[in-house]
Formats: sequence, structure tokens, C-alpha cells
Amino acid sequence: MGNESGFQSVGRMYYYDLYAIDLDSGVVRKMWEIPWEKEHVVPVRNMVLAGDSVFYTLCYPEHFSRSLLKLYRFSLRDGSFQIVGDSIPIVSEKITTHANLYFDRHSSELYTIVQAFENDDIASEMKLYSLLYPPATRKDLLYYSVGREQPDVLFFCLLVIILLIAVFLIIKRKGRNKADKLIVDVVPEARGPETADTPQMESVPNSIYLFGGLSVYDRKNKDITYLFSSKLRQVFLLILQNSIGKDGISSYDLSERLWPDKPEDKVKNSRGVTLNNLRKILNEIDGLRLVYDKGKYRIWIEDACYCDYIHCLDIIREKNVSDNVSEFVKIVSRGKFLKSLNEDFFDSFKASLEKELEPFLLLEAENAYMNGKYQLSVLLSESVFNVDSINEQALSFMVNSCVKLHKRDEAKRKYLFFITEYKLLTGEAYGKEFSELLL
Repeated sequence: MGNESGFQSVGRMYYYDLYAIDLDSGVVRKMWEIPWEKEHVVPVRNMVLAGDSVFYTLCYPEHFSRSLLKLYRFSLRDGSFQIVGDSIPIVSEKITTHANLYFDRHSSELYTIVQAFENDDIASEMKLYSLLYPPATRKDLLYYSVGREQPDVLFFCLLVIILLIAVFLIIKRKGRNKADKLIVDVVPEARGPETADTPQMESVPNSIYLFGGLSVYDRKNKDITYLFSSKLRQVFLLILQNSIGKDGISSYDLSERLWPDKPEDKVKNSRGVTLNNLRKILNEIDGLRLVYDKGKYRIWIEDACYCDYIHCLDIIREKNVSDNVSEFVKIVSRGKFLKSLNEDFFDSFKASLEKELEPFLLLEAENAYMNGKYQLSVLLSESVFNVDSINEQALSFMVNSCVKLHKRDEAKRKYLFFITEYKLLTGEAYGKEFSELLL
């Protein structure tokens, strides 16, 4: 994993190749490169050579903070591989966390040591795992299990079938006497048609999502957000911010915001490498391009690329939520706009959207409540809290909608959460009791 500049902070690419180095002559020879269509993984710091034909190493998807180490057996000849043994959980939130693989010839065992550091980067937890050598594949284990334990499995299956038949006969006999009672008990518990869960926006190929944090999907609908390092996210969003309704951002302004303390020659190199990496990533998405025109950088978005931010603005400015209510709710229900991006140069971007979004959400939440669409009113009110977590109008619509949906306990929970948040932010107790909010 790396990039042309050698600095991972400006982006990363994954490589699945092997090189041989002759330490006497200094000659480097490429042995193989394998196509990788699965989820991207990286190896740990070392490997175990097993003769001159294969080697073992542990690999894991480092872009997830909680994942699994898996033991891979690679062929030195052509790179073909198998996953062997069982997986090992790893929490890799800290860069200091690491894992190593060792082989003890005397005991004929493989050992793995995983050291995970705590939040203070001082305390750590170390775990040791062992595995008999040579490790078996899952196919080997299943073959052994079927071959040796088939009679026991058949006996167990037969026993389960007999028990299921017996239970079915008992339930059928008792069910005749209790059918009417069951119907009476169930009907009062039934939910109304508007008590659906929060709608989830399914990703589509060639899409960018800014609500709930940045998410990017390529033309195969594969999540490629992990390719955006912190610096690439900043560059991409800063250019995007100045591309929608604007004519772009100049090299000078881009450099001043992202590399304010670097000498000009180093800034030019870092900017060039970062923009080159960004172009490579955007090439994986149809309808999305980085262009440089008239001295300014712009993100060019065509119809083939979906951007939730642009669609949200279109709905708000056209005031046409009735025809797009499903999409609008799915967009705003994803979460706070540009969540987890706290750089001050994004403040105006967030504020500009929220200034339009908040009154629109409140108006639509009120309309939904007045028209008896209580679940929709709840969803829209919750989205208001992503903009203003102590908005009293949103609290009123939410509480009263929950009561109308016969969810009084849920309404009280939301009220208690609100007054807790209100106290934390203002330092004062909220001035209304729950009963005072009810219409």
C-alpha cells in the first residue's frame, strides 16, 4: 500500500505484487502481481517462509477500526493463495497497534502476538495466539468433519425431525382452544401503517454522500471511501464546496488553506501529488471529474453521478418535497451534514446548507403533523436535531407525533434526552415539563 510520492497522507493505492532482491548484486526482480477483486487488505510486519515454495503472513482490512486478521498462504511462484486457520479479532484504531507472526520449529507451531494500545497511547493489551503447523484450510476441516462424524450428524438430524413433529402436534392441539384468545391479544398490539423504521438510503453506483459523513461509491457500487485519506478528503470537499454555484478555487487559495506553513516549492509538490491521486480515484466514478479551467480547480458533476447534497438543495429550492418525500427523508436521515469534519474552512459550507435546511425541515415536519403523517413528522424532527440539537419546535412535533402513534414511552425518552442535551449546552434546566408540550 502506498503512492507515487511515498507519503500516505496524500492518498494510498493497494498493490498485490512480490519482488525479489539480490543482496549481492542489488538487482530487483518482479516475481508476480496478482489481480485482487476482494476487499482490500494489508499484511502485518513480517512473514514466515516455508521452504522455497510458499510463505505465510497475516492480512486484514486496515481501513476498518475493528476487523479480523486472517492467515494467508501465498505461493512464491505465482502468487496464488489460500486462507488457512481461523481468524483473530483486531482493533486497529491506533497506528501504534500491531501484530506479528512467528514460527517455532521445535514445537511446530505458528504464533501471533497482537498488541493493541489504549486511547492514551501508553497502556496496551497484548494477546498471544498459537496454531499447529501446517495450518489447515476450511475445506480440509469440512472434509474431515463429514468423513468422520457423518453417523453422528445423521442421528442428530433424525432426532431433531422427531422432536419438531412432536412439538407441531402439541401446538396444533392446543392452538384450537386458544385461537380466539390469541387474536384478541394480538390486535391491540398491532402497529399503525406509519410506524415504519427510519428509511435507509441504499447506495447506488457512481454516487457521493455528504450527509452522515463522506461516502463514495464507484461505477461497480463498491465503497471506495477508504481511498480518501484525511488530506484527500479535505482537498476533494474544498474544491467541491467551491464548485457548486461557484467557479472553483485557485491554486493559491487551495494551498493557503491546506498547506499554510510549508515553503512554496514543497507546497507545489504536495499539491501536485494530492491532485494527481484525487484524479485517479475520481476516474473510478462515471460523471465525476476534476478539471482545471481559467486558473481554478472545479469538481464537474454530470447526471451520471448522484450527489445527495445537490439533490437536497434542488428539493429545498424547488419547494417540491411532496413529489420527492421518500428521497428527501432518506437523505436527511443519514445524519449530520459533513459529520466528523471539523476543519474551520468547512464552517461556511455547513452553515450555508443548514440556513436553508432547518426552516424547511420545520415547515415540513409541521405540515406532516397537521396532515396526520406522524411518522414522517418524527423523522423530519429528528433531522432538525442534526442541525440544532435543542430546537424546541422540533421537540414539540416529535413528542406529539409519538403520542399520536401510541408511543408515549418513546416520547418521554426523547424528551429526557432533549432536556439533558439542553442542560449540557446552555447550563440551565429546560423550562417546560413533558405535559406542557402536549397539544
